Amino acid sequence: MYSYPLSSIIRFVIISTRLLFVAVCSSSLATHAQITVLTDDFDSDSLGAFGSTYNYGSGGNVTSTIVAPGAGGAGRALQLSGNITNGVSENAGVNSPVYVPTGNTDPDLSDYTLSFDMAITQGANTGVGVMLNIFGTGAADGSSYAVPISQITVGGGFEHFSVNLGTLPTGYQIPALNPTDSQYSFQLVFLGFNASVTAAPETIELDNLQITVASNTNTYPNPPPSGTNTTAPYYVNPPIYADYPDPDIIRVGNDFYFTTTTFIDVPGLTVLHSQDLVHWEIVTHLIPQLTGSPNYNITNGIQNYGNGVFASSIRYYNGTFYVVDQPNGQPTATIFYSTNIAGPWQSHQLNVGAFDPGLYIETNGTGYIVTAGGWQNNTTFLTLNSGFSQVVASTTITNGLGLEGSHVYRVGSYYYVFNSQPATGNFYVSRAPSLFGPYTFMKNLDNAHGGHQGGIVDMPDGSYYGFIMKDSGTIGRMTYISPIFWSNGWPVWGTSNAPGQVPATAPMPIVGAPDYKIPTSDDFSSPTLGLQWQFNHNPDNTRWSLTDRPGFLRLHPTAATNFWYARNTLIQKGLGPWSGAEVKLDLSNLQPGDICGLGALGKSNATIAVTCNSPGNYTLSQNVIVSLDSTKTNLSTTTVTTAPYTSTAIFLRLSMDFIQSRGTVLYSADGRNWTQLGGQFNIAYDWLTGTFQGEQFAIFCYNPQPGTGYVDVDWYRFVPPPYINGVVKNPDSSMTLYFANSPGSTNILQAASGLGTWQNVSTNIGDSNGFWQFTDTNANSLPVQFYRSYTR
Repeated sequence: MYSYPLSSIIRFVIISTRLLFVAVCSSSLATHAQITVLTDDFDSDSLGAFGSTYNYGSGGNVTSTIVAPGAGGAGRALQLSGNITNGVSENAGVNSPVYVPTGNTDPDLSDYTLSFDMAITQGANTGVGVMLNIFGTGAADGSSYAVPISQITVGGGFEHFSVNLGTLPTGYQIPALNPTDSQYSFQLVFLGFNASVTAAPETIELDNLQITVASNTNTYPNPPPSGTNTTAPYYVNPPIYADYPDPDIIRVGNDFYFTTTTFIDVPGLTVLHSQDLVHWEIVTHLIPQLTGSPNYNITNGIQNYGNGVFASSIRYYNGTFYVVDQPNGQPTATIFYSTNIAGPWQSHQLNVGAFDPGLYIETNGTGYIVTAGGWQNNTTFLTLNSGFSQVVASTTITNGLGLEGSHVYRVGSYYYVFNSQPATGNFYVSRAPSLFGPYTFMKNLDNAHGGHQGGIVDMPDGSYYGFIMKDSGTIGRMTYISPIFWSNGWPVWGTSNAPGQVPATAPMPIVGAPDYKIPTSDDFSSPTLGLQWQFNHNPDNTRWSLTDRPGFLRLHPTAATNFWYARNTLIQKGLGPWSGAEVKLDLSNLQPGDICGLGALGKSNATIAVTCNSPGNYTLSQNVIVSLDSTKTNLSTTTVTTAPYTSTAIFLRLSMDFIQSRGTVLYSADGRNWTQLGGQFNIAYDWLTGTFQGEQFAIFCYNPQPGTGYVDVDWYRFVPPPYINGVVKNPDSSMTLYFANSPGSTNILQAASGLGTWQNVSTNIGDSNGFWQFTDTNANSLPVQFYRSYTR
C-alpha cells in the first residue's frame, strides 16, 4: 500500500511543453533475434579532443576525450567532464560510426535495447543527474535515458546498464529511432537540480555503447483517427493516465472489474468495468460513508487525509461478487458482497484485521484472506467460514522481505502470491504447491521497469495479463497493464524480446470491445452526482444540493478556516499529462465571509478563491497551502495575489501540468476573455505529508462562521489533455496527425526540427467534436519532426 521514495529516482525536465512527440513510421512488435544497429567501444577512435560539444541550456564547459583503460581494464573509453551547478544542464556529445541498417525497418520503441558501461571517476553521485541521449542524423529521432547514477560508486569503476527503450519516461515522448539513418550521435547530459550542488568537475567515462533492435517484418498500422479507437490494434500505457492505485482486477466472462484505493474520498472504494483492460468506466462505489472515526467528518479543524480506504481485493464465486478491505485505522476488515456489481452491496464485519488483504476462493468455495504489512516479515493466511462472515483459522509463514499488497492465484499446480516490497519499490512473486507453503520467493519487477504492486488476470483465451501500480510523480500512482508469459513456471512481464518490463505499448488484449470512458464534465442536470465525483471527506448532506435549483450544484459554506479543512469539497481526479477544469459560478447569494472557488487538492494545494466582502463586492485571490510534515496540521499558507471583482457571475479556470508539476489559475467575467491570477504554482504528490493521492480538481465553499449564504455552480467543464492520437503517412509523402482536444478552444500546434526553436504551424483548428487534424506537407523533406500541441 505505502510507496516510499526511492533513492535512485532522478527527476529531470527536458523542455517546458504540454506534450512532446516525434512523428515516425507506424508501430510494430517483434519476437525475433536482436540486430546490432549501433555500437562503439571507442577503442578505434583517436586520442585527444573528440566529437563536438553541445551547449543547449548550459554553460558550455563540458569537454570530451578518449582515455584508457576502458571497462574491464582494457581498451579505451569516452571521457566527459564538466563543472555542474544547480539548475544548469551541461551537455557533450559525439558522432558514432556509420552503419547499414537491416532486418527491421518499422520498429516499435520496445524493439530497441540500449546497453552501455559507465563510471564516475570524479565528482558526486547525489544531487546531480545524468542522461544519455541517442539521436539520428536529423537530431530529432531518438530517445533519452536517465541513468540511475545512485547505483554508481564514485571511483568504483564501471557499472553495466541495459534498458529497453519502451520503458523510458513518458515526459520525453520520442517514439523510436529511425533505422534508415546512416549515422547516429549520442550525448551525455549532466543536470544540476539541487540547490547545494557544486561538482567541479564531474567526470564520467562511457564505454561499450550498443543499441540492438529486434528483427521484424510483421507490422500493424498506426492508430486510426479519434473516435475509432475501438479497432485500434495496440494500446498505450497507462490505460488511465490518472491516480487509480492499488489495483485488483478479475475477469467474469467477457467483463473485467477493477477495485482501487480511494482513501478518505466519499463515496469510497471505487469499482471500474472494462471489456478489454484498456477502456474503463466507473460502475459503483462500495462505501457511501466512512465509519469508525469522527475524523472522517473533517469537523473542528481535524482532517484525515491519507487514511480511509486502502488496498482492497475483489473475487467472484458462484454468482456473487466479494470485495474485502480494511480502512486504515479500523481494527477489523470488512467483506462486501453482491450478486450485481452495481449493487446493492451488503457486508460482513470480520472478527480480525487484514491489512492490504488478498482474497482467494478455492474451487470448493473455501475462502481465504492473505495479508502482510511492509513493517512485518510475515504473511498470514486467514481461513473464512462458509458464509465469509468470520475468520475461523490463521496460519503464518515467514517471508523475511517486508511485503504487502497481497494478490493470490492458482495457476496449474502452483499457488502464486504477488506482493509489493515498499521499502525498495520491488515487486515479488512467490509460489508453492500448497496454499500454506513452503513458498519460494522471486523478485518479479520493480518500479523502474513498470511498477511494484499488482497481480495477474486470466484472459478468455487462457493467457494472462498483468496489472501493476507505478509511482508516477505528481499525477500519483497509476495502473499499467502488461502481457505475461511463463518461463519455468514463473510469470514474466512484457514480451519475449523485451522480458522483465512493462511495455510502453503492446497489442490490444481484446480488439473491438466497447470504448468505455470515465465521465468528467458535468452540467449538474441530474438529481444525483455523477460517479466521477467524490467529496474530500464524509459530507454534511444538509449543506449541498442538486435539487434546490435544478441544473445547478448548490454549495452552502461549511465551517473551516482554509481550503485544507473545508468540508463538502467536491473533487475529481486530474488526468495527465496535462488537464484543466472550468466552472461557472453564480455569486449572487454569497454572504460576508463566504469563500468559494476552484482548487487543486494534493500535497501542494492552490486555489482561485472568491471572498464575499458584502453582497456584490468580492475579492479574488490565488492562495497556496502546503502541508509541511506528517501531522498534516502544520501548514504553510500564502495569499499570492488578490484582485477586486464586482460581477455576480464568474468563470474560473485551473490547469495542471503533471509533467512540469506546475499549475495556473485564471478568471473571466464572460467566459471568453480570461485573466491569469498570480503566477504558476507547484503541484505535488506525497504519501506522508499530503493526501496520498495525485492532485485533484476541487470545487469548494466555506466560511469560518457560516450563515445563510451559498454559491450555485452552473457547470463544470473538463479540458482534456491535448494528445496526438494517430499519425498517417499519406501517398504524397505528407503526414497527417490526428489530435484530441477541447471543443471550442484555441489549439496551437508547433513544430521543430530539433528541441530548440519552435514555430507555430497551425492554430484555431478545433472542430465541434473536440477532434482536429493537421497535415504536414513537408514530411518528405523533413521525414523526422518534433511536434507539440497547446490548448488555450
